[in-house]
Amino acid sequence: RVALARAVFAAESGSLVLLDDPLAAVDAHVGAQLFEGCIVEALEGTTRLLVTNQLQYLNHAAVARILVMQDGRIAEEGTFADLTSQKGSLFTSMLASIGAKTRNAEVAGGTVKPKQSKSNVLMATASSCSKSVDGKLTKAEKKQEGAVTRKAFAFFIGALGGVPVFLYMVLVSWLFPLSEVTPDLFLAVWQDDLLDLEQEQYLAWWVGIGGVGLLLNVFSRLTWVFGTTHAAASIHEMVFSKLLQCTMSFIDKTPSGRILARLGEDQMLID
Repeated sequence: RVALARAVFAAESGSLVLLDDPLAAVDAHVGAQLFEGCIVEALEGTTRLLVTNQLQYLNHAAVARILVMQDGRIAEEGTFADLTSQKGSLFTSMLASIGAKTRNAEVAGGTVKPKQSKSNVLMATASSCSKSVDGKLTKAEKKQEGAVTRKAFAFFIGALGGVPVFLYMVLVSWLFPLSEVTPDLFLAVWQDDLLDLEQEQYLAWWVGIGGVGLLLNVFSRLTWVFGTTHAAASIHEMVFSKLLQCTMSFIDKTPSGRILARLGEDQMLID
């Protein structure tokens, strides 16, 4: 996108602008806005050579000529009307593979509308593209609302290592308040001289109890730190493994920001 913005700023009227698939790494609705607002309107007055495999833009009035590439060579050449009129051509088979006809394809609920333009856009297409469903590439995200269910707690306990590990961590949690209360209780014993010891002996016992309490406090906190970190790593690895097994159609239909949110912000909320 930065390179595309630089091209807009640097382009002069009558110049040649080479665009190497700038619409590939964006969502469908963003790609439609970039094509209409940037490539067609902002770069008007220039000759644009656009390399793309997104056929939904080829019927735009600003597209003057189409070059169909195959195996590094120009397989077909002509306008949209010329190429679609040739039955059995490579271009028509590409359009048929995505259900595209001579109309403009709707993208993410919006439509790339034909617009008269005095400039020329030369488009080179590759013979691979992704399918859309009912003209919409992306789908609305479904979110579950309400209280956290027992199934969610059971899932997290399983990520911790199971019920035995969870009960162990609950037991260790009691070490934290115990390490704080025990020295104070011993001070009360010392004050009433219930053990009938010398002052030096009381002091040694109090220091020892305080030291052991400090170690138990640190141990309790580290147990939870390492336990929850292990759970977070397990959940992240599980989600990432499922993501790697997804089909390309899922990757095409799911915005990259939504995927990053699952592995980032949502992971933080779980932690």
